Parts: sequence; structure tokens; C-alpha cells
Amino acid sequence: MPPFRILITDGLDASAQAVLDSCTVDELARIIADYDALIVCEQTKVTASLLEAATRLKVVGRAGVGGGFDFRSQTV
Repeated sequence: MPPFRILITDGLDASAQAVLDSCTVDELARIIADYDALIVCEQTKVTASLLEAATRLKVVGRAGVGGGFDFRSQTV
């Protein structure tokens, strides 16, 4: 099994965050299909359309409390 690829979009060192800050919502939707995990904090909104693009995604981690994740789109 290949190693897991994890996408972290918030709460990083400033140099790593600078790279991610240049990533638009459209770019995130384009690249998320290559990742197994997504870890977000407050800035990234996990929408239904983003989750639909995440065909390989196995887990979403949310640091903190509150909104930012479209739970209704993932309800069985």
C-alpha cells in the first residue's frame, strides 16, 4: 500500500502557510482528489462540492469548534 497523502490547510508554520495561501478554492478542488486526509481549522470551508471532488479522501480532521464543514452533504 502506498503511503497516505495528507493535506493540511490551516495551522502551519508561516513558510508552509505561505504556499497554501496561494492556493485558491478552485485549485484545492482540483488537487484534493490526490489526498487521503484533509485537516482544516477555521479558514478552509469544506463544502459539498469540495467533498465530491475528494474521491480518495478517507478522513477529514477539524481543529477547533464551530462551522466550516458541510455535514449535511455527507449524511447517509
